Amino acid sequence: MIDGGTFKAFNDNATKTKFNAGDTFIVDTLSELSANLIREYRFRNMKEGESFERYYNTWDTTNSQSAYAMAEQIFMQSIKMLHHKGVKIILTMHEGTQINEKTGEKTTGPELSPKFFNRISGSCNTMFRLKIEYAQKIQENGKAISVEKRILMIRPVEDFILKCHAPPEELEKIPFELANPTMPKLVAKLGFDPSFMVVYGPPGSGKSTFVLSHFAKTKESKNV
Repeated sequence: MIDGGTFKAFNDNATKTKFNAGDTFIVDTLSELSANLIREYRFRNMKEGESFERYYNTWDTTNSQSAYAMAEQIFMQSIKMLHHKGVKIILTMHEGTQINEKTGEKTTGPELSPKFFNRISGSCNTMFRLKIEYAQKIQENGKAISVEKRILMIRPVEDFILKCHAPPEELEKIPFELANPTMPKLVAKLGFDPSFMVVYGPPGSGKSTFVLSHFAKTKESKNV
């Protein structure tokens, strides 16, 4: 599991670790890895004592963007290579706004640059959104308390980017949402185990906890 970190840490783990078919490779979160990558290239040549404002206004945008684009390509090549070997890929991302370049329409989706998002979206077979809903619960003493419930949005709905690659006849059997999700529950509802999954949502929505429940799959399935 890659927890944010630097691009070098990701690249070392993706290329130097021996993975076998059936293993799982998790990047949590890709948004932080992407942001760290930008910072690495943006401030690499900043001189000691140089003010942040002056450097920020004069740094070489072209070179940094080119290096960032190259790193994106290396990331996708590594991910596709692992996926081709039969390694399961799980990427978590923060929530942001994606803008359709042709129509200008804004949609809620993963927080990535448009080109990077298109590369990820074109490769994954499932993309889900995790959110938190709050409801009031009345206790025995009559006092109302706020109770949170995590909801995984599964099937495509308006205003949100979601992807569930399943045959039409099977898609109709899959629920639009799954309350308090775990990976074993999701696999049971889908009827298949996603080989390349993206999960996005606001910070604090429980993305890390959800994807790590993948490793409790065997134990939990025995107790069902």
